[in-house]
Amino acid sequence: MAAASLTIAIVTHAPDERLLARTLASAADAIARARTHATLGSTRVLLVDNGPEGLAPMLRTLAEAAFSRAEGVALEVITGHGNVGFGRGHNLAIAKASGDFHLILNPDVEMAPTAIDAALRYLDAHPGAGALVPAVRGPDGELQFLVKAFPTPGVLFIRGFVPRFLHGLFRKQLDAYELRHVDWGREQSPVTLASGCFLFAGNPPSTR
Repeated sequence: MAAASLTIAIVTHAPDERLLARTLASAADAIARARTHATLGSTRVLLVDNGPEGLAPMLRTLAEAAFSRAEGVALEVITGHGNVGFGRGHNLAIAKASGDFHLILNPDVEMAPTAIDAALRYLDAHPGAGALVPAVRGPDGELQFLVKAFPTPGVLFIRGFVPRFLHGLFRKQLDAYELRHVDWGREQSPVTLASGCFLFAGNPPSTR
């Protein structure tokens, strides 16, 4: 496969600096690994600052320090628009995206060093796939059930209004919504609702 170009977008709002630094460092390591395997070419990182005024210099400093370990990464901090929310923040980044692929990444997610290389190889081998999400695990190694079914009104009510300590009473409904019966150790396609914490997708031609 030819080396692809990639845009990585991260929306922040007064982030935990330690966690963000780890996210950026893991992204830099994954970029470097993919370049070593010749699957990744030019790379841009767009940091969208939804936080209080004055955080942009800190975000740039953290990013520049992290991406010093992956040469040639173009960095841009998008700021000055205020807290416009997660979706609109990513839309600001998508409007500036120019790569073959686009990665939506949360500011507290650490990716495996092989993540970008594996994603690019998968999407190259499966041209009919529009996007992919990886297996995600918490700090304790437990699988996070981030791909969901369409919620029923009952599930929406439980998640919105029932205290968490009572969720055990509705375990069957919640487990069905979280698709806990699915074997996520194997590839699953298509998915219903994919998490935006790490969403790797092809860029529409109009944005390239």
